[in-house]
Amino acid sequence: MSGLPYVSLRLANVTGPRLSIGPIPTFYSRLKEGKACFASATVRDFLDMSDFLNLMDMVMDVDAASGIFNVSTGQGETIENVFNEVAKYLDIKLDAPVEVREVGDDDVSEVVLDAEKTKEIFGWEAKVGFEETIKKMLQWYDKFGVGHIYSHLSSAK
Repeated sequence: MSGLPYVSLRLANVTGPRLSIGPIPTFYSRLKEGKACFASATVRDFLDMSDFLNLMDMVMDVDAASGIFNVSTGQGETIENVFNEVAKYLDIKLDAPVEVREVGDDDVSEVVLDAEKTKEIFGWEAKVGFEETIKKMLQWYDKFGVGHIYSHLSSAK
């Protein structure tokens, strides 16, 4: 190693207003349009953008520790839970649970990180809970809408 200070951050799913990728804007848009939805049988760790930015202030300090750090809540939520939160926010009464499909070949079943080292070194931990993160995003969509939604997943065959 060169001895130069460095920080490498491994990120959970950082979420927040203006996000136009993934299940949150997809469910919001489809449910508002009365379209069918499905959820993948996956689990994700959703981190609010404000929590991420709070950590960034710490790691950018000239005297910050060097190393590799996980940035996450450490708590996984199913995509079905995401769907249910969006439906609840939109006050949509569901006749049946959302269809849950198996994980595709182009996806992973779970992304949940352990941020204990980050907490130990920086005294940082996520403060915004899952429901509040979702609510903030949906309130932003109510006001400004959802643009084109992007996905890293392939189209259904």
